[in-house]
Amino acid sequence: MSGAMALIRRLHRFILLVFNSIVFWFIVNVVFCAFLIALRLSPPAGFQRMSDDFFNILFSFASGGLISFLFYFLVVFIPERRRSRMLKDNIISLYRGVRRDIVTSVVLSSIKGGREDLNGQWDDITRLTDVKEFKASFSDGREADEGFYAFENQMMEKTFEFERIIQDIKLLASQLAFFLNNYPVRDGELFALLKRFEVRLLSLFDSKAGYDESEPLTGFIYQWLAGWDPISGYRDRDIFSEALERA
Repeated sequence: MSGAMALIRRLHRFILLVFNSIVFWFIVNVVFCAFLIALRLSPPAGFQRMSDDFFNILFSFASGGLISFLFYFLVVFIPERRRSRMLKDNIISLYRGVRRDIVTSVVLSSIKGGREDLNGQWDDITRLTDVKEFKASFSDGREADEGFYAFENQMMEKTFEFERIIQDIKLLASQLAFFLNNYPVRDGELFALLKRFEVRLLSLFDSKAGYDESEPLTGFIYQWLAGWDPISGYRDRDIFSEALERA
């Protein structure tokens, strides 16, 4: 039953997507023009030839719509699509850059906190941007200089890495807000997911250093970078990166 309902919902979304598509109505307009011309030149057997006035009215209506569509494509659709592509490419690039910068801050703080299995080199940072690799490297550990504890203990003071993480969070939140306000995200679920992510980032702007004060910040960072969700558990992918790709 649930499978049938999911199929119906997908079909409903597909139908809405088709009927809301400018390309679909442009094709309908072209087909209608071609149909009128064919009907005028070669009327089917038993079909009375339409009058010149009636044909002119219908064809003027159809050709006028065709010209309007072409004008829209050249003046609005193509420039807007180019702008949307630019906005999407920019936010994806910025998201990946900020994520890598925060991973770098976590690694450097962890090294200062006593971890000797991390080197802070580019290859190491790149590897840890993957949620599965980050989880494998930071989920274990019981001592203060192991796992994620080495990083958390460094957030008890207002270190360079602490301030850098806050700056990166503010940058990502502002650019994500700009993207959501200017890019037409048509999937409501994707928009809601990205909006919740933005709101979560905004809530961390006033984070303070300290054992208890930094807990919301460090908790968010671990959940984000390790793909942890309190409800569904660990994920093996970055759902926010995927949402931006699919938007």
